Amino acid sequence: MECKFCGLDFDPKIRFQKYCSEKCRVSAWKKKRNKIKVGVIYCERCGTEIVRKNATRFCSTKCYMINAMKERRKSYESIKKKDLAGKKSRSLISRMKTEGRK
Repeated sequence: MECKFCGLDFDPKIRFQKYCSEKCRVSAWKKKRNKIKVGVIYCERCGTEIVRKNATRFCSTKCYMINAMKERRKSYESIKKKDLAGKKSRSLISRMKTEGRK
């Protein structure tokens, strides 16, 4: 059988063996790993240009953390608004009950 990385003929030790040695297998894996999408994107928070090889959205941990805090703050504010709206409607209902309306 022919090694898929270096092209040498070898006798496979198992039925599905593709590479002649551990060195060829690791080299093939590294080569494949480096072919992952490389592109230029911009940091979602500060706009810095990033050359990426993975699903990165931010240029640094600092930008990531600042964005995460903003997202948490937004979700807390929306929860507070819902709670306030609920309290207003509950107080209105309780006032209506005390006045005798339903």
